[in-house]
Amino acid sequence: MMQEQKIRDFSVPCIQAVDTLRNKCSKEGIHFSLPKERKKSRSNVNGTGPDAEVYEVERIVNYAKDPMGDEWYLVKWVGWPEKNNSWEPIKNLVGAKDAISDFHMQKVVKLMKNKLLDGMALPDVDRFLQIICKRTAGNICSMMKESSFVKYKNGADRVKKLMLKASTSKKEEVMFKTVTNKWLKYQKVQQQLHEWEAKLNSVCTDKAKIIIENVVDFEGPPFEFTYVNDYKPSEGIIIPNDPPIGCDCTNCFDNRKKCCSHSFGIPFAYNRLKRINVNLGTPIYECNNKCKCPPTCLNRVVQHGRKIDLAIFRTANGCGWGVKTLEFIKADTFVMEYVGEVITNEEAEVRGQKYDAQGRTYLFDLDYDYSDGDCPFTVDATYYGNVSHFMNHSCEPNLVVYGVWINNLDPRFPRLAFFSYRDIRKGEELTFDYKMSEKADISQAKINGAAGNSVSRIQCKCGTASCRKFLC
Repeated sequence: MMQEQKIRDFSVPCIQAVDTLRNKCSKEGIHFSLPKERKKSRSNVNGTGPDAEVYEVERIVNYAKDPMGDEWYLVKWVGWPEKNNSWEPIKNLVGAKDAISDFHMQKVVKLMKNKLLDGMALPDVDRFLQIICKRTAGNICSMMKESSFVKYKNGADRVKKLMLKASTSKKEEVMFKTVTNKWLKYQKVQQQLHEWEAKLNSVCTDKAKIIIENVVDFEGPPFEFTYVNDYKPSEGIIIPNDPPIGCDCTNCFDNRKKCCSHSFGIPFAYNRLKRINVNLGTPIYECNNKCKCPPTCLNRVVQHGRKIDLAIFRTANGCGWGVKTLEFIKADTFVMEYVGEVITNEEAEVRGQKYDAQGRTYLFDLDYDYSDGDCPFTVDATYYGNVSHFMNHSCEPNLVVYGVWINNLDPRFPRLAFFSYRDIRKGEELTFDYKMSEKADISQAKINGAAGNSVSRIQCKCGTASCRKFLC
């Protein structure tokens, strides 16, 4: 017969109450003991020892339910080795909500990486998880607004409460299902954005590229928007494109006092670096098709198009899409043009009322030399436009607009060119003042739509020190 051996030290994780376990051990003749002391903490975690001491949770290791359906967590205690981990009922962990939330979220992350790669690059998965996890806490509730979870006001608290809401039902299984649905939607949207980016770059005639970026929400491409490179005249409007005159210069900069702009009594617009060199509000007359100067002429800037790589990106401040530069921009540099459908003032009034009701407008008056407000034509970039369509307003903008004439010398149809007002750092959002008419004599964005139309004022979200609070 095998000799009976005495087991001196033995411990197992258990999901039964301490008193119940002590009684069972007594019946089996097994000595039962708990550590006499644990590191105390000001946490609200209730201990299960005889003196109901308070201990500090380091992390949650595991989770289970007992036959009665009660929830238990295996706890790693601060200052204690793994062998002292213990199973605690959820009622004893009232001060460990963050640890419980982190535990379930990490399981969801693991499930995501194991099951949902589906051939996607790992950076794409990581980017999605950065959005959905609490590292970007401010976004999670808006992205889960279609789920059954309760919405909360503040970012970090919303995530914690959201996770705890799930932990009272089916734990990470519920969260996983919700996140899985969001992942599938994310994949679809990212594919749509990728295709949209390719389409924009194929249509755009500028030398610089366009990047599409959305790491904020699940908004896809604006399918009603059509990219165009130049003005699109509406029916009945003809924009001349054959200049009647041109210069005879071989070196326009050296001969700048006799070049194109001189014919209109205007100073030469650019310096030797092709940067703007005239005051805001001064019209720009570039060399045109009738001029004898070469394409490298210093008075040919806007006509060569955008040369700065830009990104159309989803903003995190509720302003929808925005535009940011992917490279450093020196002050007084040409950045891009504002293009769209050219319509009459009468049509602009009609459309303005409709856009006002929708709380948006992309109407830009071609109001040069019409100080009385009787502007004959307007550019509408609502459905037809280029990158500038996505630019947001700022009361302290980094771009300003100039009226430019090249092959069309009709004063009613200036091209609208944006130049940098100051040095702009790489990654900075590009903005302009929708009410820039206070600074210049040309081209005011018609934010308040139809004249005299009393509509709800559009709140400004630029957040600058001089913010006017409203766009109109």
